[in-house]
Amino acid sequence: MELGRFQAQSAPTAWREQISQSTGDYYSFYDFSTGLVHFTRNALKATHTFQLEKPVCTLEQWCEHVDGRDVSRLKRVVEDLLNGRIKSYSFNYRVKNCCG
Repeated sequence: MELGRFQAQSAPTAWREQISQSTGDYYSFYDFSTGLVHFTRNALKATHTFQLEKPVCTLEQWCEHVDGRDVSRLKRVVEDLLNGRIKSYSFNYRVKNCCG
């Protein structure tokens, strides 16, 4: 599905926003069926931390915001999940702030 057309259809779902509001944390969700990363509204408003312009982007676009030392590991985990080599994951990675 074309990214622009998908953006017009994708509003953050209530459960994502409820999680974000209840914890105060920023959340991103990777949709394996579309290959798109979705962000909660508070992540979009956190311009001091992120430079996000839209509530959804491709994994490649999101990797531009990830610290270069962690990009290959993030991509490897997503690939392993997609290919069934792993069934779940838990890891932290660094995100560039608004200053880079």
